[in-house]
Amino acid sequence: MDHEPTQALNTDGISIASLDTPIPDTNIGYRMLQKLGWTEGRGLGREESGRTEPVRGGESAGLRFGVGKAEEDSLYTSEENITRRKLETEAQLEETEEQARQREMKAEHQEKIKEVVKEEMSTFYCELCNKQYKTAMELETHLSSYDHHHKKRLQEMKQMQSERTKGERQKREKKRLEKEMAQMAERCKRARQQAEQSLQGGSAGGGGPAAAAAVPAPVPEQRQAMAFSLGGGARRGGMATRGARGGGRGAPGPKPGLAAFALDSDSDEQ
Repeated sequence: MDHEPTQALNTDGISIASLDTPIPDTNIGYRMLQKLGWTEGRGLGREESGRTEPVRGGESAGLRFGVGKAEEDSLYTSEENITRRKLETEAQLEETEEQARQREMKAEHQEKIKEVVKEEMSTFYCELCNKQYKTAMELETHLSSYDHHHKKRLQEMKQMQSERTKGERQKREKKRLEKEMAQMAERCKRARQQAEQSLQGGSAGGGGPAAAAAVPAPVPEQRQAMAFSLGGGARRGGMATRGARGGGRGAPGPKPGLAAFALDSDSDEQ
């Protein structure tokens, strides 16, 4: 590191490698290749297909680019790549009738080919797994795979479960309908018995249907309790109301005059 050059390098006894001057036999790499079986003038590799001449580039090869750069540049600057490619609609506007007819025939032919291929490929389609295969061997391999059999068993299990739940649901619906029919029959029976009892009670009172129709409507209990809310009148009024309720079907209800008289008698006693 302390050495300082005092004069230019003397290259008189030094051989400088170049594209025109091959590597001498005194070179270490040259001798190593000879030990590996290489002979001068032949390419490298088992089949000796390597290059025997160095790759020239730059100004020595008449180019101003690197290796392969000139070819890439000429590709991008060629006339067919400079001009924009016409769209399908633009090409159809400029084509003749014969070209249009040929284009339509070609399109129909392609569609027919696609339909035939689709029909043929449908034989290699697994609907259960929703998978499309190209050959029969691929389809057979899939049909014998664990994935396919697992999905098949899962589908069968779902079908069995749905049938079981459907049967249970039908049984529950049948029981519910039977219960509703029994309740309806019970209500009809009770209504019939009440009607018969009312008819028998009316005939025993001596009025028949006319007597049953002549029974006055019961007075609401809440209004009678409010009318007798002073002193013992409320108690007597409540007793009168209970008596009116328990008097039977043919008994007349309490009269307003009697209730007023009971209130006056209570005030006189006080």
